[in-house]
Amino acid sequence: MCSFLLTTLRLLNLTHANFYLKQRGPDHTSHVSNGGFHFVHNLLSQTGNLSAQPLVTADGNVLVLFNGEVYNYRELGNTLRPKDTPYASDGMAILDAYARYGKQFCKVLDGEYAIALVDIRQRSLLLAVDPFGVKPLFVAEDGDAFGASSYRSGLVRAGHRKVRQLPANTLQEYSWLEGRREFQLVRTHVVRTWVIHQHQTSGLEWESAFLRAVAKRVADV
Repeated sequence: MCSFLLTTLRLLNLTHANFYLKQRGPDHTSHVSNGGFHFVHNLLSQTGNLSAQPLVTADGNVLVLFNGEVYNYRELGNTLRPKDTPYASDGMAILDAYARYGKQFCKVLDGEYAIALVDIRQRSLLLAVDPFGVKPLFVAEDGDAFGASSYRSGLVRAGHRKVRQLPANTLQEYSWLEGRREFQLVRTHVVRTWVIHQHQTSGLEWESAFLRAVAKRVADV
């Protein structure tokens, strides 16, 4: 589906850096600079209205790049903004989830996703991959340069080195000092803790879970 690139490097040739990423989001490409970061997003619109990214809070301090789907965005809207208009796009639920739950926001998301969230005021950067790692997320840490992308090619073509893939079911929290761009890994969170004790005696519950999984994936089709 969509693709994105977050980088602190100067994007001297956006077309070159975005060449392969663009293939994953033909509907719209956006490029925003804020707080020393470049936010590049290629959109393949599937749910709701066409919503360009990054998603940004009203005060401009929190910016989110997102690839994937949040299946329970309607339920989250009823909880997080019950008196407001419904979300125009599923990704918008991420901003409200972060505002309510902070760095634990992923725990309320039911979906498949790769997320890069930058909080300029708090000097905090959060990178998240869904519990099964359906949506890949690659990270590059090169001294004072930092990058994250849906695909390795975006980081390499932007000029990053030492690229690694973030494991599934992971949220990593980074911070940086004011006036500096030296990023420090603060901690690594587990998105979801699995209970693997087997207590079922038939396949009926599996069949029911499978049907529910299919239903939530085709709700907007």
